[in-house]
Amino acid sequence: MTPEDVREYNSARGAGQPLINPVPEVDDKHTFGSGASSSGRKPRYDLIPTWALQRIAARFQMGAEKYGENNWQKGASDKEFTLDRLNHAIDHLLRVRDQIHDSKLFVSHEQFTAGMEDDDLAAVILNAIFVMSFQRANEEMPF
Repeated sequence: MTPEDVREYNSARGAGQPLINPVPEVDDKHTFGSGASSSGRKPRYDLIPTWALQRIAARFQMGAEKYGENNWQKGASDKEFTLDRLNHAIDHLLRVRDQIHDSKLFVSHEQFTAGMEDDDLAAVILNAIFVMSFQRANEEMPF
């Protein structure tokens, strides 16, 4: 299911606005130190570390190569797929917990992931992004 399909689905069932506004407005107007003004403050994307975005992008790429680009979007209105995303995230969190117990988490990312094809923490974030996307696409979760 593409984003366009989700919009059509929501429109056909009479859904209102998405559950989560993707860009919340903090103020109606903000004046910067230079005197320039803008309508409302936007989220601070500059605070997101580039290395974190790179790990998430690599995980998206891995999924695209394995399942096809944006395959995950087909699950936007599928209860079983959505629950599987949550279970998948929990499974990866449990692996991270085990890595902490084994003191493996405290080596460099490169050392830790050498010979592995999985990045457990990026997988947790990716699955959370999927579920957040489904929330946003549907006024309420479809179950």
